[in-house]
Amino acid sequence: MLIFFYGTLADRELLSLVTGRIVEPSELKPACLHGYRRVQAKDELFPVCLPGIGAMTEGMVMLSATTRDRERIEFYEGVDYTMEPLTIEIDGVSAEAITCQPTERIEVTDTLWSLEDWSREDRLLSLLEAEEVMAAFGILDYEETEAKWPEMRDRARKRFELGERAAVPR
Repeated sequence: MLIFFYGTLADRELLSLVTGRIVEPSELKPACLHGYRRVQAKDELFPVCLPGIGAMTEGMVMLSATTRDRERIEFYEGVDYTMEPLTIEIDGVSAEAITCQPTERIEVTDTLWSLEDWSREDRLLSLLEAEEVMAAFGILDYEETEAKWPEMRDRARKRFELGERAAVPR
């Protein structure tokens, strides 16, 4: 199964934390999604990908995602995203992959989002937030996790302020 990531999950360490295993560099490959643009979600650290004529979004494709990987990714994305099949391009060849598409719950901005900016400014906090969310995998469902999200986010921010770092699988 191919899974295309255009946002924070294109970061191998964050993806490893979410999948609960080391994602090897050989499991990921650059890819692009034509006809979509990546913009900042309102008041969030992550982006959404929206249709846009002539647009193109670069990202990474996970080449051999397992069913367990998908379950964990869907849990992490929660109620704000659904997994949908889209056609991507890998090495100039079209392929079908699933990707996380926003639901109507997410408000968007017109601000373009970049992985490089996120890596520089918000990556360490995002890793802690992901660690908080994934600690609930197999314990809470989507709705329960969503209800606890403000508490999880606050805990991650406090940990960040204390200089803590997430325990990324290595």
